Amino acid sequence: MEDLTNKSKDATEKQFHEGVAEPNDPSGFLLKILGRTKDDPYHSYPEDQIPEGETLDTLRAKLPARRELMQSAFVRIQEVASDMIRTYKEICKNNGFEPGIVRLYVVGGRVRHKPLSHGSDIDVVFTVENQDQGLQPVYGLKKGDPSDLAKRKSDARKQFVEKLYPVLEKHGLIEKNANGDSGGWFVEPKGYGFSDAVTRAEWAEGSKLPDGRRIAVLVGKS
Repeated sequence: MEDLTNKSKDATEKQFHEGVAEPNDPSGFLLKILGRTKDDPYHSYPEDQIPEGETLDTLRAKLPARRELMQSAFVRIQEVASDMIRTYKEICKNNGFEPGIVRLYVVGGRVRHKPLSHGSDIDVVFTVENQDQGLQPVYGLKKGDPSDLAKRKSDARKQFVEKLYPVLEKHGLIEKNANGDSGGWFVEPKGYGFSDAVTRAEWAEGSKLPDGRRIAVLVGKS
């Protein structure tokens, strides 16, 4: 794998338009960002965030394996995204929802060049064409709402999480603890079906902030 850590920034930065990049090759695009992302030096790491039994030296020692896992995930990101979106749409269909076009974006630290730490993962956001038909929680509805929309969405979202687990496990994106038992998710949804149009408008505004140049990378659409 080519090491891009010390290379100057290329056209990757220029591909972000109003907070969103839609590269022809999401895998290569994210790998370039990762290549320019430094490891966390752990110089001022809060003591209360050091896991029991670990030291700063043992955490630093985990970084090469973490970077390798991140690279492996990005190499297959389009395949992973396709499986995630297909699972999302299946759950929607089974529960009578019609979300329209579903998109999946990578957001957060992996897009913003945040230093890689032992616990770094990949944050993703689902957006939909029809927000009332997606799995994002509904707020503001009174209890006993005739459509019971909030409960229907909640039940469908739980089903989706259950179905998504084996999908991520198949791709090696469910972490294992020291005993070999399943642990955390390496790819973590942060949004379950916001309106794509509204979300992109918010990202466009956020991209104008000093620390908001990089917001989201589109990795899948169906």
